[in-house]
Formats: sequence, structure tokens, C-alpha cells
Amino acid sequence: MFIWLSPLGSLASPIYVSVFGGAALACLLGAWQAQREEGADVRRGLVALLSTSGLWASAHVGMLLAPGLQWKTIFYEAGLVVGFDTVWAWVWLCSAYSGCTLHRRRMAQGIALLAFGAVTLTKVTNSWHGLYFTAGWQTTPFAHLQIDHRAIYWITAALSYALAAVGFFMVAEPLRRVQVGAGRLAGLFGLTALPLVANGLGDLSPALRGPP
Repeated sequence: MFIWLSPLGSLASPIYVSVFGGAALACLLGAWQAQREEGADVRRGLVALLSTSGLWASAHVGMLLAPGLQWKTIFYEAGLVVGFDTVWAWVWLCSAYSGCTLHRRRMAQGIALLAFGAVTLTKVTNSWHGLYFTAGWQTTPFAHLQIDHRAIYWITAALSYALAAVGFFMVAEPLRRVQVGAGRLAGLFGLTALPLVANGLGDLSPALRGPP
């Protein structure tokens, strides 16, 4: 993965900032309006999902605008932590919307808290062990921040998408009853996988990764 800065990045950066900034604003406004939703559990899940998504997008704006490698890396780590929050908010929302009680079970809550804590601790201590990602500065063919993902990143990504899939399975039947077809649901899940595909291509493609 790499993030353009300059000189070519000077053209792309305003676009990135606008896109992520607009997404952050839309999500946070949506979270505010979602407080009117009936049903306490669904409301909590929806507000949490939109809020964490807005904070994730805000962290990316901060990363793009922050000066220097250290601050950009801090915002990137913050985005990783908040981004993992969205997965649990999504599962809570799907469980509540589908009428399941998974989000209310003490054992499920304990496992979720343990997994979240372990992954978050790994992320915030990455500067010590470097097992999650490494951040570097490349100057050719243009200046950019380069993120190299390590094994734990991909393990966490697999866990995140497995949990997202569980959520989709939970809401499949309720959405079918309101005439949302399986094709649309599959298309939505495919869209959620695009960031993972993009990161994979960035890590595998020498043209995108830049020189070693």
C-alpha cells in the first residue's frame, strides 16, 4: 500500500481528502439522525456503525493532512483501531435487526471484548514489534508514504471479513422478506471486500509497491 503525497500526490491529495471528508461528514450526520430509530438495540448498532465509520474516514483525512511520517503513522494506526470497531458494530446491528440474541449473550460479548482488546493492543504497540505493518518513506518515482502489511494484518483482515460475513448471513432472511434479493446482498458484500483487494494488489504488485 502507498499513499501519494507529492509532486504527483499534490494532484490526488485534495481528491482523497474530499472523498474521505465527505464520507466522514455523511456518516456522522447519519449517526445523529439514527438516534431517532425505533428499537434500542438496532439504534445502538446503527449509531455505533455510522459513528465508527465516520471516525475511520476522519482518521484517513488526518493521515493525508498530517505533516511528517510520525504523525501520518499515528493517524493510520488510529484508523486501524477505529476501523476494527466497525466490524463489531456491524455484527451487533445485524444480530439486533435479524432478531437474534447473539449480541446479548455474555459469552459472545466476552469473546468479542477479548478479541478486540488483543488486536487493538497489537496495533497500538506496532512501533515496538513491527508485526502488524511497517511504514516507510519513498522518494521514487515520487515522494509517498508506503505501508507494508505484515502477517498479523492479514489475519485480522480475515477475521474482520469472516465476522462481516456472519452479519450478512444473519440479515439475509429479514432482507429477503422485504424483497432485497440475494444478488444485491452479494453485491454489497463484494463492495465491502474492495479495500482488502486493493491492499492485496498494492502489496503484491511491484509497480505499486515501488522500489525495495
